[in-house]
Amino acid sequence: MQPPHLSRRGFVATSALGLAIPTLTAAVRRTRVGVLDDVPPGYPTQEAAAVQLIVLKSHFDAPAVAQMVEKRPQLAKAGWDWGYGDWETALGAATHVGNREIIDVLLTHGARPDLFTFAVLGQVDVVRAICSANPGIQGALGPHGITLMSHARAGGDGAKAVAAYLEELGGADVGQPTVPLSEAEAAPYVGAYTVGAATFVVAYSERFGLQIKRDAGSARNLRHRGNHVFNPSGGPGVDVRFDVQDDMARSLTIVDGDRTIVAERGDSERSARSN
Repeated sequence: MQPPHLSRRGFVATSALGLAIPTLTAAVRRTRVGVLDDVPPGYPTQEAAAVQLIVLKSHFDAPAVAQMVEKRPQLAKAGWDWGYGDWETALGAATHVGNREIIDVLLTHGARPDLFTFAVLGQVDVVRAICSANPGIQGALGPHGITLMSHARAGGDGAKAVAAYLEELGGADVGQPTVPLSEAEAAPYVGAYTVGAATFVVAYSERFGLQIKRDAGSARNLRHRGNHVFNPSGGPGVDVRFDVQDDMARSLTIVDGDRTIVAERGDSERSARSN
C-alpha cells in the first residue's frame, strides 16, 4: 500500500531501495530534441547573428533562406541596420536585387511588402495608388540609398509597366548626391581614426570608392558632398566630416542626429605622411 505522505508521482519517483530517481516525464523532457537547458541571452528578442544572417542571405541564397524561415517563420520579417541607419529587411534585400524566388519564400512566411516590393513585382496599379495617395513618395530611397526606379528595373520584363509609370511621374530615380572622387583625391582621407576603444578605418575600393568601417563591422560606402564632407550610403542624414591639413586628414567627425563623434588619426600614420 502506498504510504499516505507520498503522492503517486512521488512514489513512482522512489526506487525499491529508497533512492529518488527521475520521473519518466522529466527524463523525456531532458532528452526531447530541441528542448533547451537554458534560455539564450536576450530571448525573446531574436539573436542578432540570426537576423543579420537572414538579411545577408536574402540577397542571393534561396535554399538557406527557405531553411531558416521553415525553422523560424518570424525571421521573414527581420530587419538589420548595416550602419548609420541603413536599415534593410530580408524582403528589402531580396527586392533590390530582384530575386523573385526569395521574395516569394519570404512573403509566404509573413514578410511585409512595401512600395519597393510592389515595384519589383510589377504591380503597377498598387504602385500608382500609393504614389497618388502620397505625392513625392516616389523619391523615397530604399536600402543603401537605392532608388525606386532602380527597384523597378531590377524587376526586369515583369516590371516594365512600373518603370514606364515612374518615368512618366518623374522623381523616382534621384539617389543620394555624390561628387565624383578619384583614388588620388580620396588618398588624404584613407587611414585609421581612433576615439576611446573604437577605431574607424577609412579605405578606398576600386569598385565602391571611399568606405568607412568600424572595427569588425560592415564597410559602408561614403557619398562625397564636397568640402571634405560625406554621407554614408543609406544614411543621408549622417555627416562624416574630415579635418584636412597639409593634404592629410587629421581627424574625422561623425554627426549622427544628437550624437557627435570625433576620432583622431593614429600618430604612426600622421608621422609617416609628415615624413
